[in-house]
Amino acid sequence: MAFTLAAFHDASAHSALTAIPPVADPHLRSEGNNLFVPPWNLLFGVFGGGDNLSELRLDSPSMRKLANLRVAPVCDEALPLTRASQDVNEGGTATYTIVSRDVDPNPFFHNYTKAPRELDVSEALNALCINGGDVDEWVLVWLGDGIEDVPDGVQFTVECTVSVSGVAGQWVNGALTFEQTLPAGRYSIIGMRAQASNAVAARLLFQDLAHRPGVLVVTDDGYPDIKDFRMGGFGAFGEFEHTTPPSIDILANASATVDMEVNLDLVQVRAGAGR
Repeated sequence: MAFTLAAFHDASAHSALTAIPPVADPHLRSEGNNLFVPPWNLLFGVFGGGDNLSELRLDSPSMRKLANLRVAPVCDEALPLTRASQDVNEGGTATYTIVSRDVDPNPFFHNYTKAPRELDVSEALNALCINGGDVDEWVLVWLGDGIEDVPDGVQFTVECTVSVSGVAGQWVNGALTFEQTLPAGRYSIIGMRAQASNAVAARLLFQDLAHRPGVLVVTDDGYPDIKDFRMGGFGAFGEFEHTTPPSIDILANASATVDMEVNLDLVQVRAGAGR
């Protein structure tokens, strides 16, 4: 059982619901505005975000047998999320602006794992948006075939870093550098936090697994992440030997260097080198 992360992106104004293209992806097939549903065909979750994004729908032939999915609420802030400005009013007139709050992504992440929509394998899935200008809009879609049980054991978190030459609107892979050496053994990743100032999403690429589980990126230590993706909330992401850790795909919002800090929640499922 596994889940994977796919993305759609566009930077055009849409005053009516308009399909936007999937991000080119080495492990998923797409053409035009169509993302073809992989064998992980249960819709586990959706997040829509972007400056002036006002409406989001998911559409596929199998969904239309009942009803296409309107995703609400959506986050009408640019990604990655930063502190939102708030006007301070006196007598009904905005007098000055303060930076007052972090934008919490949790209300905008729609978790369907308890009752996922089943899609038809190989059918076309579309994301349709309305926004208010020529600005970036992002749709993240989590697809899976089941939630993997979290193994027994002590749950702990390790810190990692990665630096890649980001390309706007494209997945770029990089190697994780662990801040401390893991003891010899096999580990299950049961959660993840990724933070950078110029990236939208990040996902793991295991050496022996086809799926690429991932999360929304947040800006720095002061920002909340999606709680469902920490400490087993979304099940196990995958396992690795201490000698062959996963690499990471990064979806950047600009063509610039992305310096990312990553926290991985782990359980050691076997101590010592494998036989």
